[in-house]
Amino acid sequence: MLKAQVIGNIGGDAEVKQTKSGKDYVSFSVAHDRGKNTAPVWVRVSWFGGVGHPLLAYLKKGCKLHVCGDLSVSTYQDRTGQTVVSVDIYADSVDIVLFPKREDAQVTQQPQANRLPSQNGQAQDNDYFGEHPDDMPF
Repeated sequence: MLKAQVIGNIGGDAEVKQTKSGKDYVSFSVAHDRGKNTAPVWVRVSWFGGVGHPLLAYLKKGCKLHVCGDLSVSTYQDRTGQTVVSVDIYADSVDIVLFPKREDAQVTQQPQANRLPSQNGQAQDNDYFGEHPDDMPF
């Protein structure tokens, strides 16, 4: 069994697929950039065991990941008769390295998780750490 690691960006949002035997898995492709003037290496990732399901909301196009798992390399003929090499990883672990930049996102208010309801029903800021991060309670 060959183990592999790849760091790259997701080419499209991850999705849940199903094997012929009915097992769910998370599927996505990662592009590993090898530098200027070189085409990226595309790796198809299949993540079994249900551990990827809670992360679907975060596995979006452009997200940079570190993927570790079993490597599978195979060849096939495409529609035009060309031989294509397919690189697949059956993931053991997936770590999010960097979320994609969202230039269109504008933060107009704090996320709901950082706001607490007050006695009058209006939301108030949850300033748990005080003025400075050094004011942490531990």
